[in-house]
Amino acid sequence: MEEGLLKQFRNLVEEDKVKFYHKLLVFLFFVFVATIFWFLSALNRNYISDIQYPVRYTNLPAGKVLVNDLPGNLSLKVSGHGYTLLRHRLSKQLLPLIFDVNSFALSSIEDTVNQSFYVLSRVAQNKIAGQLSNEIQILEIQPDSIVFVFSDIARRKLPVKPMLDLQFERQFMVKGKITATPDSVEVEGPKSVIDTMQFAYSAMTRIGNIRGTVEKSLEFRELDQVRYGEKKINVRIPAEQFTESSIKIPIVPVNVPEGLTLKLFPAEITLFYMVALSDYERISAANFTAVADYSLLEGLMPPKIRIQLGRTPDNIFYIRHFPESVDYIIER
Repeated sequence: MEEGLLKQFRNLVEEDKVKFYHKLLVFLFFVFVATIFWFLSALNRNYISDIQYPVRYTNLPAGKVLVNDLPGNLSLKVSGHGYTLLRHRLSKQLLPLIFDVNSFALSSIEDTVNQSFYVLSRVAQNKIAGQLSNEIQILEIQPDSIVFVFSDIARRKLPVKPMLDLQFERQFMVKGKITATPDSVEVEGPKSVIDTMQFAYSAMTRIGNIRGTVEKSLEFRELDQVRYGEKKINVRIPAEQFTESSIKIPIVPVNVPEGLTLKLFPAEITLFYMVALSDYERISAANFTAVADYSLLEGLMPPKIRIQLGRTPDNIFYIRHFPESVDYIIER
């Protein structure tokens, strides 16, 4: 008997649940329908809204180049039906407004370097409005003016200068001259920029693990509004293995007054230098000169005289000598 009563109770509960959910679904349906009608009614009204519109500038003055940044978007305060404004809000890719620069009378701004002009946004309002839906009325445009800074186009032929960060394997070094092909290039761009350029620089390029001659193609350094007559340059970096060597050479006294003799102790020095392996056998003492200049002693008479290097070969590097100063005596 208890089981029968429990079953009847469960049935009543289930029936109540079904009735409750049925009523809830009916209520939510009418709420949804009411919301739709309210939304449609609201969209039928006029609203004021701000729209960000992309803009593209065309027909710049011939023979001029723009050197300032122009606003990529115009902020339009507009009035229109909710339907129209919503459509623009939901549009992911708005067609850019075309701003025909040559169609406006540009007002000049005093500028001693470049040629600066401006146009008031309200002057362009009618032409901009003609590109929008006739259901939209433009109330205001921001920024309220657009400034154009022009420079004359200039061309110059400049020497090419590679910008390199070179990393050599141990004992390898540049041997000879780094060359670029072409060695000069025509550069075109704003006169205010071109006139300040001394070289056509390549983009900074790092080359590592160099253990021999390297040839590489480099791009030019990017400069705003500047164009190069060539897309790339080819650079050649001659490199070879170097070794340290040394050689003894005599010291030659110079500027010694007549009747005097300058004796040096020791009378020779040892030179240390780096030389390419291919040039190692070509280096001899005859390629160097070391001098002791008597004029450095006059009026001072220091205890030692400093030794100066005179002639040295062009194909050696990191030259040093020992000793740097020597003892001396002066005889009549």
